Amino acid sequence: MCTPQVMYDIYQESVKNKVLIVVEVFPGNDTPYFIKSFGKENGTFIRLDATTRNADITTIDELELRGKRRYYDVCHEMNIREPEFLEIGDLLRVNLYRPTYKAETNTVEKSRESALESDELPCKCTVNVPEIALKTYSALKENPRATSAELAEILGIALRTVKNHISILKKCGSIERVGSDKSGYWKITENGES
Repeated sequence: MCTPQVMYDIYQESVKNKVLIVVEVFPGNDTPYFIKSFGKENGTFIRLDATTRNADITTIDELELRGKRRYYDVCHEMNIREPEFLEIGDLLRVNLYRPTYKAETNTVEKSRESALESDELPCKCTVNVPEIALKTYSALKENPRATSAELAEILGIALRTVKNHISILKKCGSIERVGSDKSGYWKITENGES
């Protein structure tokens, strides 16, 4: 038996004086479909060219995310305005929004005040530090050998965003890279001094 339930239609069709039985399977949003008795890991199959193969873990993960309202979920988690779908004549326009940060002279001080004590920067920084960058700082304190990619995964943000945070924290003098990118680590500096 297949899980979740597959929606299909069976009907007859006549082609050149021959009767064909047609089975039409409708795509659904509850992927992956798998054989229940085999379990999800061993019972999920995909077609590659003319062969049917077991799906690997990455493919299964991609199938699970297909059709999900991921962007809407992220919007709610980050307090971002939901996208707008606007019909303009024959066209469809989609407005996507990103988080906004107030551009004030006291951005650093307000970020420090609202952050947890463990996330506070040890230096008197003159660079505007977004509050979310303090989470990167906190993650580096906990795991100084983490790569940018690992930090992005831990924090659930884009790799480019982590690199921007690291750049800000380096300018601020709060962190310093010791050693190479692969085998080095992040040194947390005291009061902006090495």
